[in-house]
Amino acid sequence: MTKLVNGMTHTKEENRTQDLIVSRMKKIRMRTSSLLHFNASAQKKVNLLSIGVIYETRRKLEEDKKKRMSPDRPTSALAMAWRRQLTPAAAATTVNTRI
Repeated sequence: MTKLVNGMTHTKEENRTQDLIVSRMKKIRMRTSSLLHFNASAQKKVNLLSIGVIYETRRKLEEDKKKRMSPDRPTSALAMAWRRQLTPAAAATTVNTRI
């Protein structure tokens, strides 16, 4: 026996298969929509956390920069030697001494 569906004739097995597909798609849509709702709320939390992390990181970097720029910061001998190596003249002298 055939049935007219969407202008086409289908047998009972085809109709049963079509109904099964439609019901499975409905279940998948329901699950997906609940997951999307959960993911949207989770995404908001992640966005807020990432904004907080970005803000805290920027604040710490600014504090570190202020500490580095302060004139009364103690400089170690190692830091002074490292800075001297970065100058081109110091680099040229170190190359000459190695040869």
